[in-house]
Amino acid sequence: MNNNVIIVGPDHYNTLGIVRSLGEKGVSPIVIIFDAKSSFVLKSKYIKSGYLFDKADSSIIDFIRKNWYSQNNPSVVIGSSDMACMLIDENLSKLKGFICANCNSKEGEVSRLMDKYAMNKAAEIANFEVPRSVFVSKDEKLDIDGVRLPCIAKPLESSFGNKNDIAICYTKDELKAAYSVFEQQHIDVLVQDFIKADYEVGVMGCSFYNSGEIWIPDIIFKKRFSHKSAVYAEVDPIEKHPDFSEIIEKIKTLVKNVGYRGIFDVDLLCAGDKVYFIEMNMRNGAYGYGLSRSGSNFAYSWVREAVEQPIETGRLIHSTAIMCEFSDLIMLKENKVPLFQWISEYRKSSHMIVQWADFKPTFTYVLNWLKLH
Repeated sequence: MNNNVIIVGPDHYNTLGIVRSLGEKGVSPIVIIFDAKSSFVLKSKYIKSGYLFDKADSSIIDFIRKNWYSQNNPSVVIGSSDMACMLIDENLSKLKGFICANCNSKEGEVSRLMDKYAMNKAAEIANFEVPRSVFVSKDEKLDIDGVRLPCIAKPLESSFGNKNDIAICYTKDELKAAYSVFEQQHIDVLVQDFIKADYEVGVMGCSFYNSGEIWIPDIIFKKRFSHKSAVYAEVDPIEKHPDFSEIIEKIKTLVKNVGYRGIFDVDLLCAGDKVYFIEMNMRNGAYGYGLSRSGSNFAYSWVREAVEQPIETGRLIHSTAIMCEFSDLIMLKENKVPLFQWISEYRKSSHMIVQWADFKPTFTYVLNWLKLH
């Protein structure tokens, strides 16, 4: 493959996961890290070249265009975070001649759909159950008396917040406290009915760049959470769960309706006989590398198809597990999971960080983690 692949994102295991998903298949990407003075990701042996930028702004786009524009072998540009995907999407006109994830080739459309209220409306059109939601502009006041409790309050756009900003509120006082934080940040807010789930499910897939064919091979059952993020999950081939076939078709309808061509990650809540849509991230999900290690390499398959190479869509041949091991260590430290259970699950899991074949980023991450903990 003669096309360059450029990954843009923060110094995060999601970025490293895309690097490794490509590198283990013989594709050495160019990596641009923002919001960092140093980088454990750039230690990876799979990287062709790496660069650090102070922030995610148009200087990154100008740098990409100046150095890697090719008329004969167009470069592929992949964002590894919401902020990176927004930056790429809002500069599609500057990146004309490059291959980027997009919605109907329309500049700014992926960014528009990062608005959770807009995405919820798209999900409703695809016949998903969506928790009742109230959108509150940063220039408005929340009518607390008009909100049904319990509820969840969270940033309207995930690129302007993180999972620690999400608040589950059982009382008006809790909602007032949570909302005051958003007011201080001056960001738009989404308030949703709180759904007490029996379990949570994730579905990763991709819509191929040229054909628009949608590939969804697996289903992820989230088993353990730390600070609102799933840290341990079990994965089954989709064929093992015919009861989810209707949900998979709804996901495909949603992706087609918005015209998306790229990798995506859908979060669902299951309560009784209902499955609720929570969000769709239009990027590689946190479990992406774990799935690559298990056979479903979305980054590599999407890139291959985008540059008109034969598609290699591997798939799970049996159930597996994925662990975000250092976040999950906190659960062990807090005695929220028994030691022998954790060791057993670690041994059978694909990991986000520890990969001894790519030792340097593993070692650097471990050192940084030990300094913080």
